Amino acid sequence: EGFLVDMTDGDSDEDTPCTPLPCVDQELIREVECRHIHHWNYRSFTALPTELLEHGGHVEELYLKENLLEELPSQLHKSLPLLTNMYLQKNNMVRLPEDLGCLQNLTVLDLSKNHLREVPESIRDLKVLKTLDLSHNQLTKLDLNIFRISSIEYLVAVGNRINILPESVRNLTNLFGLYLSKNQII
Repeated sequence: EGFLVDMTDGDSDEDTPCTPLPCVDQELIREVECRHIHHWNYRSFTALPTELLEHGGHVEELYLKENLLEELPSQLHKSLPLLTNMYLQKNNMVRLPEDLGCLQNLTVLDLSKNHLREVPESIRDLKVLKTLDLSHNQLTKLDLNIFRISSIEYLVAVGNRINILPESVRNLTNLFGLYLSKNQII
């Protein structure tokens, strides 16, 4: 529950509405502070909770399946420097922050079933990323920067509109699985 602050100077005879202030969820802060892994699927989040961004410096894994997220905040690496796994399946993601590549410890990134048309160039800087799932988005190509991540073991981009597989796929020397069915590759 939020609370109201009287914004009048006390000299006015008019009924001035009070301005609601954002409330801080103390229970959520305690949850963030006590756990390294957060299973926050199906919570109808439209943005990452402020409590996570301000108190989650130790968080390693985030499960945010089937929320209502449209984008991630920039500077996420400063709030969540130890993040290794991020699962954002089936949200409403339309864009990713340009500094996504600053999440230096990220090994798993699941962005499947969103509305992404592209990934930021900085994705190439995810040097320890092993699994990247871009399935069921609106990609028409795989960004060449993805093929600069030599650590990738599993690249999944099923159900997009991709029509060509770049020769630079050969750069992925640690690749165990490449899943591209239900695309337009000839």
